[in-house]
Amino acid sequence: MRRQRKVSHLIVALVIATTGLCLGILLTVINMPLEGGAIALLGFGPVYLSLDRKHTPDLLIGPLGVFFFFHALSYSIGPLAQRYILHFENYIEEGMIRAQWGAALGLATFALVYHIVFRGVIYRFRKSEEQRVSTITSESEWRRYTALLVAISGLLLIYGYQSGGMRRIGTIDGVDVQTFTALYTFINVQYVAFFFLGTLAVKRRGWWIVLAVFLSLFYAVFQTLEGNRGQLIYSSLMLATGTVWAGFSVRKTLLALSMVGLILIPLAGVVDLYRSNTSALKYDEGFLERLSVFVQFAKFANSGEATPGEKVANQAGIFAISTLTVDRIMAMTPDIIPHAGFDNMDAVFYVYMPAVLAPNRPDIDDGNIIAFDYGVGEGKGARSWVYTPSVGDGFRRFGWLGIPLIYTFSGIIFGASVGICWVKRQKPVWAAMLVFLVLQTILAVGFTFNYLFYFALFFLPKNFFYFFVLKKLQVFITSFYCCFRKPLLRQRVVNHQI
Repeated sequence: MRRQRKVSHLIVALVIATTGLCLGILLTVINMPLEGGAIALLGFGPVYLSLDRKHTPDLLIGPLGVFFFFHALSYSIGPLAQRYILHFENYIEEGMIRAQWGAALGLATFALVYHIVFRGVIYRFRKSEEQRVSTITSESEWRRYTALLVAISGLLLIYGYQSGGMRRIGTIDGVDVQTFTALYTFINVQYVAFFFLGTLAVKRRGWWIVLAVFLSLFYAVFQTLEGNRGQLIYSSLMLATGTVWAGFSVRKTLLALSMVGLILIPLAGVVDLYRSNTSALKYDEGFLERLSVFVQFAKFANSGEATPGEKVANQAGIFAISTLTVDRIMAMTPDIIPHAGFDNMDAVFYVYMPAVLAPNRPDIDDGNIIAFDYGVGEGKGARSWVYTPSVGDGFRRFGWLGIPLIYTFSGIIFGASVGICWVKRQKPVWAAMLVFLVLQTILAVGFTFNYLFYFALFFLPKNFFYFFVLKKLQVFITSFYCCFRKPLLRQRVVNHQI
């Protein structure tokens, strides 16, 4: 019965997607192409959400839901908000329309490939995993793993602050390549700590709730004054996902997350003003001075006193969620800039060569450089990076065929990795990797071919190694503590008997 309900939901979702495509074509024919492309893309929402409920029901929102949501923001909500709310568009309309249909093609490809690969992986690994008694992990191990994960994340945060490599204020000239290499080796794992904190806050309550709330607020303030905004989204999403994982109400969690979102959207604009106009010298004057400067920009951004050329909070927020670069690529390729083909894809051969050993290696994370080539962003060395969407890199390399090609690779990588983690999710290491992958689907909107191969060959194995080593370290610390504690307990028993 439950399986029949899931199948019926998927059929309804497919009907809605088909209706959305037909309506999008109709709007395009009657001379509303931007709106038509947006509707066609939004029609895939029910399909993605239905597959998410089918594949990963324990998560608040699974990788497919996150993947679709950020596509919807980038290609539909953002461009339409520029037109109907700001009455100003910073994109090339013809290019954006073509990009919307390219994104719809990519979403259809990704959903199909992801579903096939995920189901294949589940079928392959489920029986062998169910035979293992050790799959169930005690709650005490989760607590110890959480404590260690929070502690290590705190040390990474301190190192990032002391080195200056984490801030988005001023230039990056003062930070050497060795510092960047060390800092960004495992910097992305810090968000996963909030998932474990959210889980324990629901299960254990008490001081775990206090700790989760305190660390969330501290992290939000710290990253905001460092000039970062994406980290606030990631940490909030992970905390909410952890609470639902532990059994908290999905509706209440979504309500809380929506309220946080209402704060984060205007805050994104304030952060944009703050980091664009705050000098490195002002940053070095200390926490209170940075806080004072931020408050001033917050008042200015919401005062309505900004000149037409300046971005106030709502403008910056809408521009931030809108995709960049892809409209230029779709409009300029191949008439002005020819198809790139396999250009610079030899950078993949340097995937295991750290920048500290080969500082002149080709850039594997080439999204910002591609964007600059098309007149977007500030080029290499900029403090605010601009990404190149997968739709754009697929099209600029191989035309329309490149879009389903890059989304096929992406679907294989995420379908296989999420499937393996889902089967083994009762263990902290695999649960950590699972929610880490959910976060990465936020960034997958902007994966180029080069970064996609880097992600599969190096990024994922590296971070799994981190979670695995952390688990071994937790076991070692626990064993050492128990060995040290047993003689003390024996001595207490002897003293009590005497």
